[in-house]
Amino acid sequence: LSNNRISVEGALRFAVGLKENRTLKSLNMARNPMQSEGCFGILKSIQANSGAVVEILDFSEIPVNKDFADLCDAVKMLFPNLQIRHGGNATLHKKDQPKVEIHS
Repeated sequence: LSNNRISVEGALRFAVGLKENRTLKSLNMARNPMQSEGCFGILKSIQANSGAVVEILDFSEIPVNKDFADLCDAVKMLFPNLQIRHGGNATLHKKDQPKVEIHS
């Protein structure tokens, strides 16, 4: 689902389905304008789903805030094998983009 112009509202609507999903293993939503709020909503839904099997969440090139980073730490306690990629610069196609953080 990367690079599909998914807004905050779209991400939050998508997150509703993740509360029940027990099959999705990898979710790539990189380079969408869903902001930190959209990333937070998706991660919050996975946190609420005890049957979640997600192994990789990719929010590359979506800048996130401290609330999201704190939630990452909490979710990692529940799902220690979950890899979460996030961060980056809002300006795409720039040569010196920051490195993506991977929480594993």
